[in-house]
Amino acid sequence: MLGELRTELEDELGHAVDLADLRGAATTFAIEVIHTGRRVLTCDHYAADTFEMLTLSAYQRLNYQRARQELAAAGDSFAGDFTRPNWLPDSSA
Repeated sequence: MLGELRTELEDELGHAVDLADLRGAATTFAIEVIHTGRRVLTCDHYAADTFEMLTLSAYQRLNYQRARQELAAAGDSFAGDFTRPNWLPDSSA
């Protein structure tokens, strides 16, 4: 289906077109498309904007997890859980 649509778009626009279904794509690929690509047609702007927002959020989370892994591998004490600052008193005491 995407192949047929791509061919039709190329014929209409007169140049090569890349099409991808980003819903199942890797986060890093989806981010690259969002940053460098261009929407040709959007039937539901709200859904498209929501998809971009959720993809950006997933990419931030991925980078956060990668940074924690790199710090842990380097033996850095900051690789622990950042959800609770260490200066807050322990509520379990």
